[in-house]
Amino acid sequence: MRSARHILAGLLTAFALGSAGAAETPKTGGTLVIGSTQVPRHLNGAVQSGIATALPSAQLFASPLRFDADWKPQPYLAESWELSPDARTLTLHLRKDALFHDGKPVTSEDVAFSVMAVKQN
Repeated sequence: MRSARHILAGLLTAFALGSAGAAETPKTGGTLVIGSTQVPRHLNGAVQSGIATALPSAQLFASPLRFDADWKPQPYLAESWELSPDARTLTLHLRKDALFHDGKPVTSEDVAFSVMAVKQN
């Protein structure tokens, strides 16, 4: 009996191979629907780990930095940063235009709360 993971992998492979020859111009926007057999008990990756939580959590929470293909940090929520000479203190300079979904600005206190939630869990 094949597992759901094997079936999903086969469907994704078939889709990729079937659309690989298409000379269609890439389009931006639209909706991506992801099916899963797992049900997240929480949407906050700081509180619970696992793929069921990671997929939605990555879409809901912004990281201060992103990393490129070579794992070099890139600006995201933080537009710049400095590491102290002893490498014990990291100072992040947040973007001034960073907002929550309700339009309220993201503050350093908000980022500190998130970092401490990850540390505690």
